[in-house]
Amino acid sequence: MGRERNARLERREIKQELLAMRRQRRRNLWPLLVVLLLAIAGGSALGYYARDDRSDDRSDETNLSTITEEGTMLNATIKTDKGDIAVELFSDAAPKTVENFAKLAREKFYDGTKFHRVIEDFVIQGGDPNSKDDDPSNDGAGGPGYEFEDEINPRSLGLSDDAIAQLESDGYVYNFDLESHKMEPGSLAMANSGPATNGSQFYVV
Repeated sequence: MGRERNARLERREIKQELLAMRRQRRRNLWPLLVVLLLAIAGGSALGYYARDDRSDDRSDETNLSTITEEGTMLNATIKTDKGDIAVELFSDAAPKTVENFAKLAREKFYDGTKFHRVIEDFVIQGGDPNSKDDDPSNDGAGGPGYEFEDEINPRSLGLSDDAIAQLESDGYVYNFDLESHKMEPGSLAMANSGPATNGSQFYVV
C-alpha cells in the first residue's frame, strides 16, 4: 500500500508541475528563454527521453565535444547514451550565448553531465555540472561559476509593446537588433532562473 500511495503522490506532483509550466507559457514567459535553435534532429530528440521527470530517470552521460564553424553558424553534436543530437547554433541571433556554449563544449565542461529534467512531450534539460555524480538532489542548481545577460528580441517573437514593458519592469533587458527564433519542437535554448542568469544549462523543446 505504501508504495502505491507514494507512486500516486509522485504522479500528482508531476502533473502539478506540468500544469504550472503550461500556465507559465500561457503568460508569455516562454519567449524569455529563446536564444538558440536546434534545427537538425527536430522533434525526434524528445523520443530519446520520453520519460517522467524523476531523479532516477536521468539519462546517462552526455558529451558535447564536436564544434564546427560555418559562416555565422556553429554546428555541435550532443552525444548521449540514446544517440547523437546534431545542433545548429546561430551566432547572429545570440552571439554571446553561442560563444559561451561553444567555449564550454570545447573545454569538455558538458562531458559526463546528464539530462536531469525530462518531461514527456515538453522539454529535456541538461548542462548542469551537478548532474555528473550519482546524487540527483542538487541537479538543476549548478552552473559554470558565472552568469551572463539574455540575448532576446521580443518583437521578433511577436510580443506586444505592453507585454515587453511588463517584462522590462521585471528586470529583463532586450536587444532589439537581434533576430530571435521562436520556440518550436526541436528548439534549443538556455535555461535560467530570471533576468541575466544564463550559465551552462540548456533545454530542448
